Amino acid sequence: MAPRGIALLAVGVALVAASARAQSEQVVVARTVHASHDLPANTVTAFAVACPASYAAASAGISTPAPGTTVLAIAPVGPSGFRFRIGNPATNGDHA
Repeated sequence: MAPRGIALLAVGVALVAASARAQSEQVVVARTVHASHDLPANTVTAFAVACPASYAAASAGISTPAPGTTVLAIAPVGPSGFRFRIGNPATNGDHA
């Protein structure tokens, strides 16, 4: 293979590697929706959180659960929301 062909091949490989690395470092930048719900002691509470109109839900989670609180389920509800089920033990007391 001629030196020019080797150089073009090396540049092509470098571009493919850079493209693959850039794709693995993608970040979703979006508005965050916060919701607060009461968690009575000794209960399992279910609720849904929806995005504002024209937004799609990318992920969901609990920011600061009370000690002893158990996240039982987080599931998508359509393209713009998530459903949560959270358990709060009797020893934990009521949390808002």
